[in-house]
This record gives sequence, structure tokens and C-alpha cells, in this order.
Amino acid sequence: MKKQIVLFILLGIIFSACVDRTAISVNKMYFKNNTNHIIKFLPYKGGLVIKDSIKIFLPNTNNFFEGLSLRMYSSGYPNPTFRYQENADSILVIFDDIKKEKHTYISISPTVTAPVFLPNKERSLYSREGDTYKQKIIEQHKGYVETEFTYTFTEQDYLDAEPY
Repeated sequence: MKKQIVLFILLGIIFSACVDRTAISVNKMYFKNNTNHIIKFLPYKGGLVIKDSIKIFLPNTNNFFEGLSLRMYSSGYPNPTFRYQENADSILVIFDDIKKEKHTYISISPTVTAPVFLPNKERSLYSREGDTYKQKIIEQHKGYVETEFTYTFTEQDYLDAEPY
């Protein structure tokens, strides 16, 4: 009997060491257009527009953009990562086809990347810091977190943009 208990405890320890210690993070990305202007995303990769990924947001709308499920370490926190930005090295944001903002992502090293912020702004679509994205946790329990991230375009974004 003692051998069975010891074996059971030993198997429990081995099993717990083999268990995947990651959690599922479900991210939902929204873009809110609080301007009176049509906003268009032109994603670029290697200097060319990814034509099948152009997105348009009508004035004064809240748009669901995409959802993404990620595995993360259970001690980590959800961050505003979305496939669209990972597939492009820059995104040109166009307002009414007359003004633009360029959002670019550069690689510091093969394993480290950092956002390049707009010249006259502190926000970038690629930024994971500050209040660029409003974060709202929808559901959270052991091994699972569902989060909504919202990036809001304001009239100031339009005013700060350069001529197109």
C-alpha cells in the first residue's frame, strides 16, 4: 500500500512537471473612428501595398477589427497584438484621401522590435505602451483571459496628420 501511495505521489509530481504552464489569451481588436472623416488603412510590406488588406472606417463608428487567440505564459499580461500589424512593416493611415499618418515598426535586432512613433505624436498602431489602446478585460479565470483593445482616432489625429 505504501508503495502505491509513493508511486501515486511520484506520478503526480512527474505529471505536474509536464503540464503546459501557458494560458489562452483571446484578444479582440476594435478601432473607433471619433472623427468626421473616412479613415483608410494601407498596409505595406517591403514597400508595396498589401491590396487585399486595405481597411476603411466610416466617420463616427466603432469597428470590430479582428480576434486573435494566443498562448501566453500564465504570469504574462495580454497586450494589443493583432495579425494585421504583424503582416505589415508599416501602415499608412489616410484621412479623406487628403491627410496621412505613417505608422512603422522596425527591428532593433533579429529578436527585438520596437515601434517608431509618429514625428509629432506619442501614439502608434504598433505601440503596446501608454494609453494608446484602451484595454477592457471581458472574462478572466485560471488559464484564460479575454480582452478587448480599442484604438480611438480623434479629430486631433486628423489635425496632426500631414498632407497626402
